[in-house]
Amino acid sequence: MKAGPFGIRTSRTTTPRPVIRLVHCLLLTTSLISALLTAGCKGETTASQAATPPAVVVAEVIRKNVPVYGEYVAQTVANAVVDIPARVEATLEKVLFVEGASVKKDQILFELDKRTYDAQVQAARAALSKAEADLVYARQQVETQRAKAQLAQNEAQLAKAKQDVNRLRPLIKEDAVPQQDFDNAVAAQDVAQAQVDAARAQLANTQLTERTQVDIMQAAVQSTRAALIQAELNLSYCTIRSPIDGLSGRKKWSVGNLVGKGDATTLVTISSANPIWVDFSASELDYLRFTKRQEARKETPCTRPASSSTP
Repeated sequence: MKAGPFGIRTSRTTTPRPVIRLVHCLLLTTSLISALLTAGCKGETTASQAATPPAVVVAEVIRKNVPVYGEYVAQTVANAVVDIPARVEATLEKVLFVEGASVKKDQILFELDKRTYDAQVQAARAALSKAEADLVYARQQVETQRAKAQLAQNEAQLAKAKQDVNRLRPLIKEDAVPQQDFDNAVAAQDVAQAQVDAARAQLANTQLTERTQVDIMQAAVQSTRAALIQAELNLSYCTIRSPIDGLSGRKKWSVGNLVGKGDATTLVTISSANPIWVDFSASELDYLRFTKRQEARKETPCTRPASSSTP
């Protein structure tokens, strides 16, 4: 016991050394046991991991040709690109497709004003009907029939004049009739003969004229028929269709514009989409490598072995 500065007595307890040593030994033993347990667990885990075999992929070795690929900068190109023009001069009335959409062959794309060309078709049909009627009339050969009738009449008159002359000739020898009557009969015969010759010439001329007229009428019929075909063709051009399957571009004219005046007016462009080409440039070295592989492939075809084993 000791006295403090204020007169109070304090006491100090001292732990014996054997007790401290015992505590240290217990702590050391606990640490060793923990370390041994941890090492034992790790050993068991490592042993179990080592015992599990790894998963592997096994494939049969096969000898065969494989494609060789190359990467190039390319551009797709349509197999066919068709400009759709306005083939007649008319006002654009309708646009019947969607820009950039797919179109089918014979699909209607545009319609133009048809009234002018419809009137031309009607006029051509009327002209063709008139030409065909004229041809029928020319083939009937009315003038030829009339000329033949005139010739027959003149030939009858000539025959009568010859009969008169033949009847008076023996009488004039016997002075049974006046000489004047015989001369008149001979003159009438000569006139009748001249009329017959003129009628024959007129008939030949009429036949030639009518044959020519028939040929002219046939040509007129063919001409008017061709004009009708052209008029109908121009009328059909007022309905503009797609000639191919493909993708439509942007229309270049809007409704209400006068198209087809002067040079051909392109209304839209159609590009085919099937098939489609790929345009790219390859180096000379790549081309030589490709041709060399192609030649080697032709000369030495690859064959699969008779037997193979998996390693």
